[in-house]
Amino acid sequence: LARPLLLQDAMLRPVSRRQILGRVLRNLRVARLVARDWPAALAAIELLEILEPSETEHVRDRGLLLGRIGRFSDAVALLEAYLEVRPDAPDADDVRSAVHRFGDRRN
Repeated sequence: LARPLLLQDAMLRPVSRRQILGRVLRNLRVARLVARDWPAALAAIELLEILEPSETEHVRDRGLLLGRIGRFSDAVALLEAYLEVRPDAPDADDVRSAVHRFGDRRN
């Protein structure tokens, strides 16, 4: 059963084209990740990095996906760069594990 949705003013606030594009790219990224289409997910993240260059999570995500497609040296470099900027990130331990895992397979 659907529950009624209470509309709030914030839901009707106008958004910019940039915000719409970001939303579309994030949805595309998720859809490609669910489909395990790593190259397409990577392409969406690369576009998000252009659109939102200050979002360090895009660097992390790109590094993780590069590792998924076998570009281990590039993956390690990006993940280490992420950890330099965000050493206390909530996911820092997981990222460090990925650095070690990809580092062992570096090309």
